[in-house]
Amino acid sequence: MRAVRITGMAVAAALLLTACGSATITVVRTSPAASIVITSDSNAISALKPKIQPQLVAGQSLVDGDQHSGDRVCGFTLNKNGHSYQVDAYGSLPNTTCSQQAQQSLLALLP
Repeated sequence: MRAVRITGMAVAAALLLTACGSATITVVRTSPAASIVITSDSNAISALKPKIQPQLVAGQSLVDGDQHSGDRVCGFTLNKNGHSYQVDAYGSLPNTTCSQQAQQSLLALLP
C-alpha cells in the first residue's frame, strides 16, 4: 500500500511539472565566450528573469532557451519554494562557478 502511495505521489508530481511546463534561460557572456543555463518550470523562470536582468554586467545578456557555447564546466541543482532549478556552466568559466558559495548566492536570488 505504501509503495502505491509513493508511486501515486511521483506521478502527481510529474503531472504537476508537466502542467507548468519547463523553460530555460541562458546568461551569455561574449568575451571570453561563456554561458550559464538555468532550467526550471515556466513559472519559476518567468519570476527569475527580472531578478537576473539587473545583475548583468557589460558583455552579458539574458536570452530564452538553451543557447550555451563551449564545453560543460560544471552543474548543480537547487530547490527553493517548491521549484527545482538545474544550473549548468559552459565555456570559459572556472569550476568555482559551481562552488557552494556561488550556489548560495544564486539561491538567494531565486524566487
